[in-house]
Amino acid sequence: MRGAITAVDSGADARRHRRKFIKRDGYPATALIWRGARAKSVALRKWRGGVSRAFSAQASCLRVAWILEWLFGKDGFAFPTDAFIARETGMALKHVQRALTALERSGAIVRASVFIDGRPQRRIWPCSAVIPPDVGGMATPKDAADIPPNFGGEISQEGKRQANLSSTVLEARRAAQIREQRSLERMRAEGATAEGPAKPHPALRRLPWGGDL
Repeated sequence: MRGAITAVDSGADARRHRRKFIKRDGYPATALIWRGARAKSVALRKWRGGVSRAFSAQASCLRVAWILEWLFGKDGFAFPTDAFIARETGMALKHVQRALTALERSGAIVRASVFIDGRPQRRIWPCSAVIPPDVGGMATPKDAADIPPNFGGEISQEGKRQANLSSTVLEARRAAQIREQRSLERMRAEGATAEGPAKPHPALRRLPWGGDL
């Protein structure tokens, strides 16, 4: 049932994951799909919250999940090899594989493979099932026209990094800027006199985001 997700013990998950193959331009029914950068940010924020709740006591699963979030592209999926995830996280390969199995069984991710130029490529999507009902899930488009375009690419994401910062970092920066701006406005208001607004303190002449007052 969607939302009723608990983290599972992955001690017996060393068995190799059986691949499921889909069409190259397809996606699994439970995949979390978005259209546009803003929708992606909202969807992944909800997904991140669901994963944090489900795996709060399983650090290895969280480490793998955050690497995958970093790799989820505009097409909605990531396609790293297990070895690449192991190098990025510093985890043993078998622990990466167990974490992936635990994440999939608990509804945090969904895996499927496609053929590109005759070679299989495994893709990993964030899964909508991990998002609790009180947070609200993201609708998965039913129409083929709503499937995000697939521009092809390499067989794995190994060596391919995103240059942009994660949504978490950007949100933290924006929040810090807003706090500093409000603090600055408060100091100006407290220093105002009947003769007019107070001059800013010398230490505040240069704004934290660049430029002088």
